[in-house]
Amino acid sequence: MATLRLFASLREAAGTSSIDIDADTVGAVLDEAIAQFDDRFAAGMATAQTWLNGDPTDRDATVGPNDEIALIPPVSGGAVAQSASTPSLDSVLSAAVLGIFALGLMLSSAMWVVLAVGGVLGWVWDVSETMRTRGARVNVAAAMIGSALGANAAWAWGYVGVAVAVSVAAIVPMAWAVTGPNHRNLSNLSHTATLSVIGALASGSLVMVRLTSLEQTRMLLLVAGLTGLGVWIATRQTNPTAQVSTFDANTATVGAALIGGIASTFLTKGISIPGAALVAIVTALGMIAGRSVGSLIRTDQVLHTTTSPGRLTGLDSMTVGVAAFWVAARWFL
Repeated sequence: MATLRLFASLREAAGTSSIDIDADTVGAVLDEAIAQFDDRFAAGMATAQTWLNGDPTDRDATVGPNDEIALIPPVSGGAVAQSASTPSLDSVLSAAVLGIFALGLMLSSAMWVVLAVGGVLGWVWDVSETMRTRGARVNVAAAMIGSALGANAAWAWGYVGVAVAVSVAAIVPMAWAVTGPNHRNLSNLSHTATLSVIGALASGSLVMVRLTSLEQTRMLLLVAGLTGLGVWIATRQTNPTAQVSTFDANTATVGAALIGGIASTFLTKGISIPGAALVAIVTALGMIAGRSVGSLIRTDQVLHTTTSPGRLTGLDSMTVGVAAFWVAARWFL
């Protein structure tokens, strides 16, 4: 009877962190685990590292009653776990996008609209490319049109424009379905509509925050930057076999957002600490939702402890987070 310990996405797929299996070899233990869980677990196990009592092992190794087998999946689309000091490509690119928006504070509101559209379209393209790697189809053109509508409508008609853009963004993929048989299935339509609506809401919210005030825009970027740093640290812990993690990505999001929100009151005028704290909490919840939806679209599963594959996965959280910030700022600031 050996103990099989599961980590990250495998733990989430199985719904448990450990299981006792009566078998004589590592391979037999793994085969029994595959038989007990679903196809998602089997797919994740195909790229996981197998460790026996703290050392790498193979299927032929024998196991006894006191042995522990650990299955540790890779992070960020198949690469082995990175050390906390090694930034990945998605982290660098996401930070670069945030830096561009920070520089955009010195530009006109009209240029900010261009940045909002460009940033969201880049995210839509990245998600669509990631989905293609697992065989999922999406109408990229329709999703991009819907996403671009949000920023432009917000610039022209304010929050009413955002509402109209989100509605139209849901309609565009459905109307596009008549143009070809590849777009006339529920999977393609749901993927495209989801990307289109989220993109429209994100780009529209970005513009609305900027049109409201520069102070709120600075606060948004500060919260986004600190939460990105916190999540980067949390998802690159050096001990992947730790049974209990006190610093996961969701905890890091809430903590870093609170720090960023409160810090913004000292860097900008007209923002109170209680209001900033409330906005930060709502924004953090939106970011967690955005990261969950992003991982679901990219991988067909919700990932909390590992990074989804892609080059701009760091922007997943902000797609919903910026909308949550805009709404919360209207209430509390």
